[in-house]
Amino acid sequence: MEVLPSVKYEDRPQRFVVFPYNFPSILWYPGKLFEWAWKKVIHFIGHDYLAEFFGTFIFITYAIGGAAQAFFIGNSITDWIGGAWAAAIGITFGLFVSMGVSGGHLNPSISLGLAFVGKFPWWKVPFYCIAQVLGAFMAALVNYLYYFDALNNYDGGIHVFNGVNETYRIWTTNPQPDVSNLNHFWDQFFSAFLLQFLILAVVDRPNTGLIEYLRPIGVGLIIFSLGVSFSYNCGGAANPIRDFPPRCFAACIWGAGIFRVHDYYFWVPVIAPLIGAPLGALTYVFFIETHNYPAMRPTLKKQVEVGSSKCIEATE
Repeated sequence: MEVLPSVKYEDRPQRFVVFPYNFPSILWYPGKLFEWAWKKVIHFIGHDYLAEFFGTFIFITYAIGGAAQAFFIGNSITDWIGGAWAAAIGITFGLFVSMGVSGGHLNPSISLGLAFVGKFPWWKVPFYCIAQVLGAFMAALVNYLYYFDALNNYDGGIHVFNGVNETYRIWTTNPQPDVSNLNHFWDQFFSAFLLQFLILAVVDRPNTGLIEYLRPIGVGLIIFSLGVSFSYNCGGAANPIRDFPPRCFAACIWGAGIFRVHDYYFWVPVIAPLIGAPLGALTYVFFIETHNYPAMRPTLKKQVEVGSSKCIEATE
């Protein structure tokens, strides 16, 4: 009979080794000390917070990059379709990076909504939000450096927040001038409600049977559908970090006047999703998830743990 290899942690190959054992001894001990200290730092910061930071960074980098591409090309069709695809692909890759470590929220309103229905600990919500804000701010900085020459060629190096060369619009969501802030609030509230409701449907395996590695693609399709269906009024953010951290960065370059645009619109894409997403989560849990009776489910596959290994068995 073939003997299975040990699955004990100490018998597994180490995934993070700074200095191998055959390294010169004069460097080996400092190297191991650095490795130990680095692991302690990562443990102190938290793997899940770092995953949220990098996942959000990737998501917002693609979202702002898509907006910049559409802005400089100046094609109205590209503005809508290209921007929606960029955000959808960005969140898909961001989820592939972070989902297995932090759950891949990449949105403060999603973290808050999951906490409201008991799917996420409340004490982690502020730390997730901080990681997401920092990731989005860094994404705004990277895009500014990437498009630095294009910006200067477009506006002559004169960055103004009001006028014909409003290049700051690349970094923020932009309300239609003929739409009131009340309508914008309803837009962001409903978009966040729909986003949270559909995300819970995608990750609810007893309901949809969708396997884990396809969930980022499902969420990406949700973002794309929101972008092409509900982005006319104010850009379809449905996510506080899509607007506020990049707007804060843009204020460092274009001036604080961008917070006064459209009668202080900046608070709308921050507050409205934080109300809409929890209500979307509560609605899904109370009206859909709690009624997933086993007799009504299709044939599913569930994971059964055997020791430290897993096998898949089909059940009715």
